[in-house]
Amino acid sequence: MLFDFQAVFAKMEYKMIKKRMRQGKVAGAKKGMWTNGSPPYPYIYNRATKQIEVDADKLKIYREIVDKYILGMSTLEIAINLNRRCIAPPYVGKRNKYGWSHVTVHRLLINEIHLGYIIYGKSRNHRGTPQLVDKEDWIKVKGEHEPVKTEEEHEQILARIAQNAIIPRKCRVGTLPLSGLLYCSKCGRRMQFKRRETKNGSYWTAMCVYAYPDGTKCDQVGRKLDDAFYKALYQKITKIDEQTLELVDEINEQYQELQALCEMKQKELAQTEQAIENLFELYEDGKIPKQRLSDRIAGHEKTKAELEAEIEKCKTALASQVNLVTVEMVKRRIDEFKNLWLNATDPSDQNSAFRLLIERIVYDRKDDGLRLDVLYK
Repeated sequence: MLFDFQAVFAKMEYKMIKKRMRQGKVAGAKKGMWTNGSPPYPYIYNRATKQIEVDADKLKIYREIVDKYILGMSTLEIAINLNRRCIAPPYVGKRNKYGWSHVTVHRLLINEIHLGYIIYGKSRNHRGTPQLVDKEDWIKVKGEHEPVKTEEEHEQILARIAQNAIIPRKCRVGTLPLSGLLYCSKCGRRMQFKRRETKNGSYWTAMCVYAYPDGTKCDQVGRKLDDAFYKALYQKITKIDEQTLELVDEINEQYQELQALCEMKQKELAQTEQAIENLFELYEDGKIPKQRLSDRIAGHEKTKAELEAEIEKCKTALASQVNLVTVEMVKRRIDEFKNLWLNATDPSDQNSAFRLLIERIVYDRKDDGLRLDVLYK
């Protein structure tokens, strides 16, 4: 019981420390001080002054990015150019294995820290889950650091981004039958769709537009999304082959093994907790000395911590398979899919039908034809 009390007090103290630290960060941000951890490129944090300062070498690169974008170069072209020149990206190591990307460039261009502002509170954690905060609730004040771009340049950047903007993935979900579902087999990225105009009318094509950090593009071959394509896909989806049945059975078997392992670990944990209780009873009865109690408790506590960690892993793995798919479920969903597909009146309805049944479709086109691998939900 002593260990339980110590754990409770330690947790309470930890929460108080976190609360005071958060309050200190908010107060500092309101005064225009940097309290957000690592500052954005081209700034560095000066521990002596507790302020962010401009790195002269990085500033040259940053100004080059801004100027080139305003003059018409795309974020992808800028990223490729920087990678070819072996310019170090803002983050290295695990956070950035592949150098500069168009996303990194885009984020630097729209960052308002570069205008001289301090912004705090864009997100918050609710029970361990990060949540975005409405913009009007952010803390945004003029900071004490040096701006590296002007308001006019920032407006030009935003205007160009708005002009060149494509519909974001989250916004175009459902606008086409396969929106958000078709993936390239070669690079693993989502396929994109482009509308083409001809004398005989217009049609949609699926293509992979991903470019690797060195500028080379994925060599996946696109395809016209015509009636023949959707007919082949419909037949592929509604026909459960032997491979799919084997996969479903294998997943079910793995789930059952994981469930049995979790139950076994829980029994071992209960036995360990009982052993700790028994030791305390022996000590209270004067049958074992304090030092021996301490040594044996330490061993059991270590075992208990290991078991709890293993059980938590098992529970997480089981939770990820909570919607376990069975053959009967797949067949029932296929029947529902057929009904929705036949009654669909627009691409959004068709997309809803696909999403009822499918997690993703992996696309691969070669000389000998097209291959579509369907991953069921």
